[in-house]
Amino acid sequence: MRLRSQLIWSFALKGLGAALALAVSWVVARLYGPLGSGLYAIGQTTVQVIGFIALIGLDSIMLRTMAGEIRVDRRDLARGAVRVAAKVALPTSVLAALVLLALHPLIAGALDTPGTARVLAIVAPAVIFIVAMRLSSFALRGVGKPLLSQSMEGPLTSGFAILMLGALAAAPALPPVWILALIYTVSMLFTAVAGWIAYWRAVRAWPVATAPPLQPMLTAGVPVMISVVAGFAVDWLSMLLTSSLASPAAAGTLRVAAQTLLITSLVTSSFDAVIGPQIAASWKVGEKQRIASLLRKTIVASLVAISPVFAVVLIWPDVVMGLFGPEFVGGATALQIVAIGNLVALSGGPVGSLLIMSGHERWSVSFALASIVLLVLLSVWLVPIYGVTGGAIALTGAMIFRRVAAGLIVHYVVGIKILDFGRDQPEPPQSMP
Repeated sequence: MRLRSQLIWSFALKGLGAALALAVSWVVARLYGPLGSGLYAIGQTTVQVIGFIALIGLDSIMLRTMAGEIRVDRRDLARGAVRVAAKVALPTSVLAALVLLALHPLIAGALDTPGTARVLAIVAPAVIFIVAMRLSSFALRGVGKPLLSQSMEGPLTSGFAILMLGALAAAPALPPVWILALIYTVSMLFTAVAGWIAYWRAVRAWPVATAPPLQPMLTAGVPVMISVVAGFAVDWLSMLLTSSLASPAAAGTLRVAAQTLLITSLVTSSFDAVIGPQIAASWKVGEKQRIASLLRKTIVASLVAISPVFAVVLIWPDVVMGLFGPEFVGGATALQIVAIGNLVALSGGPVGSLLIMSGHERWSVSFALASIVLLVLLSVWLVPIYGVTGGAIALTGAMIFRRVAAGLIVHYVVGIKILDFGRDQPEPPQSMP
């Protein structure tokens, strides 16, 4: 399948996944109300954060290794990379799940929300399943099946959850709210099993696995993990600081503005799934100009796909925020500011993925941590003065800083000239350190 077709189908699958996830949230809210929605969100986000930590970045490093080794016809090493990553990340996820199970009463006490303790206990095994799902999904990308990978990360999990929620709605009596945690856990298990079956079918005719060294993969994986967690921390801190320095209502308004533009991350992640392995493969044989060309095409396709959303948000922000209720209209300016930050981020292309796929992931840690410091400084300065608008400026400032810093590193350190539109002819392959 050609790159353009892969990008279109990838975006469509991500859109389907987002629609199904929204449907899950809607059904949960209709069946169990605000408490059910809150408990479901607490369980889901807790598992995701712990799961990303337990992965130690090995999903991305595994994918990079696979794509490079397949490019030079070393499928045994590509298969071995999956085995090495699984042997480390899966036991780590078991340990993380046991820690969550042991500490869930303390966490529930800190959150002070009824029913949280039981929900956290039930979703604890899902830490293992989300790690297994991510590994199988990234392995499928590595073997050249990005669309199957995209089907797992959203459509399959949410679709299975919708089926189980439909069965609940048809039941004579509604089960207790903790059943939502069980549905999420079973959905993740189902998706993980399906992913590994698909991977096994894809590689069963490959040569026997030859395990690459573990230490280089771990050394590269830790910075990736820190960078990912730092990304979560920016979103979380922006809401926390806006709430404490302005008001919970201001934080809620900022949250709505930021979530309204989550479609930009949808575009980025869908395109990453397709071009990430191609970047790693091209880097392996020294095709820098091809990488730059891929990034340019991705940037143009991303902006074309998302431009109608930006137009609506920038021209009619009060109308968009008013869809969530009249009390949110005051966040119209905040929505425009966050939209500008997302537009800048999207215009830079998937440079974060490029840094990982080219072996420059340590740079990601530097500007990720610096963006947290910048967020805190801007929030302390601007939120007490401008409220939700100040929070939006702080969040957008951190977002733009992170993307500009990554772009400069890609240009001057990695040597990929994304803006050099006059050099799209392939250069002779050469070895690369």
